[in-house]
Amino acid sequence: MASSTLPKITVLGSLNIDLTSYVPHHPLPGETLTSNAFAVSPGGKGANQAVACAKLSRARDHATNSESTAAIVSMAGAVGDDSHGSLLLSNLAAHGIDTSQIKKDTAATGTAIII
Repeated sequence: MASSTLPKITVLGSLNIDLTSYVPHHPLPGETLTSNAFAVSPGGKGANQAVACAKLSRARDHATNSESTAAIVSMAGAVGDDSHGSLLLSNLAAHGIDTSQIKKDTAATGTAIII
C-alpha cells in the first residue's frame, strides 16, 4: 500500500524520561534504602503508546524476511531542549515514528521516578 493511502495514527500525550531505581523491597515510611541498580529510559504514557502502535503496525514476513508498514504513526507533544528530550526524540525516530509535531521547549523534559 502506498504511504499516501496508509491509515495515520497520531498520539497526543506525555513524553517523559523514566528514572528507575531498583531496591530490594518497597520502602517503609521513613526508611532509606540503597538502590542495587539504576536505569534511565524513554517513557511517558503517550510515547509508550506511540511505540506500541508503531510496533503493531509493522508486519514481518519471516519467509522473505521483509517488513511492511500498515500505518503511519506520529507523536504530538513537547520535550525540553535538553539531553533527555534528545533521547526521547531519537527513540521515537528509531521506531519509525514521525516526530515533526513534537515541540522543543525551554522547560526541562518531564521525568518520572520509579521505585
